[in-house]
Amino acid sequence: MFASITENMQNMEKQVGDLLALASGMRNTLGTAALLLAQIEANYVNGCAERRRVDALAMELQTRLADLTGKTAAALVTGYAEHKSFSDRLSGVQTQADRIANDRFVKDDEKGGPLPGVEYVGLEWFMTKLSMSRKVVENRITNGALPEHDAVDDTGQGRPKFLWAKHNALAAVARYREKPTNERGRAAAHV
Repeated sequence: MFASITENMQNMEKQVGDLLALASGMRNTLGTAALLLAQIEANYVNGCAERRRVDALAMELQTRLADLTGKTAAALVTGYAEHKSFSDRLSGVQTQADRIANDRFVKDDEKGGPLPGVEYVGLEWFMTKLSMSRKVVENRITNGALPEHDAVDDTGQGRPKFLWAKHNALAAVARYREKPTNERGRAAAHV
């Protein structure tokens, strides 16, 4: 009888040991599950933060793109206006040059004869050699700083003078040797 009781007690101890081992395993499993859950939660938080950062970058990119688009449109409008203004001015100069190139005469000087040493000049020369703008010359004529027509420098010194009529703005120049731009500017200042 005592042997049976002892055997039963040993079996119960063995079962208790098995239960303790099972409980320990469950604790380990629960600890691992808790760690995994914490890691999942941290990843979720990090993912949300990363998503917010990506959204913020996307918004910033969209804002910059809109700003760049606006600036590009404004630059295109300004560039077109400047191009049109330049084209209009160039057209005016070409029209003036064509009118001069199509004329085969110059105004006589005060003595009543044709001016000496005057040669025909065309569009290309006019476009590249004219030192003073048309408006400056017209203002000088209007203000009396330039006469109706000026004498042509035929001394070979390379300092041409322009003949400007007040109303039809015909021009003619004398033969001259090529001068640097700064020399032409100083020569024009003496006109």
